Amino acid sequence: MSKRDPLYQELFPNGQLHWPEGEAGDAMAEKLFGAILVACVDTKIAEADRLISNTPKEHEGDENVALRLQLAQLSDEQKRAVGELVRKIATDVFYGMCVKMDQFPGADVEIALIEPGGKRHLVAAPTQAELQSRYFTWIEQFSDA
Repeated sequence: MSKRDPLYQELFPNGQLHWPEGEAGDAMAEKLFGAILVACVDTKIAEADRLISNTPKEHEGDENVALRLQLAQLSDEQKRAVGELVRKIATDVFYGMCVKMDQFPGADVEIALIEPGGKRHLVAAPTQAELQSRYFTWIEQFSDA
């Protein structure tokens, strides 16, 4: 079970998105945004782990054959080091993107989720260090990696 599952179950109780009213909706939008970004990072880390361990993925094409052959030659210790490097790079890229959005040159960045009916749920307002501070909360709350 993923750390994200309780949030998804709360938001999609019957398979359809259910927004809480008022400020709770904005808080839920922020959590959903963070959970989805963290899920992207976790997915890429899991894909890298499969390549490093040489575990085939169903329906995977031949584009990774050469890489798998190279990784298969590594010792277990080297594979662990490569895995840790992948995790560090993936999470650092995510953090770096949050920092850059907080420090966007010449403009403020505002992120909102907009319901089909047009109601806006603010995820991040244009204040410095908002996303980069939320990054740590999102990783702690939602990362399975």
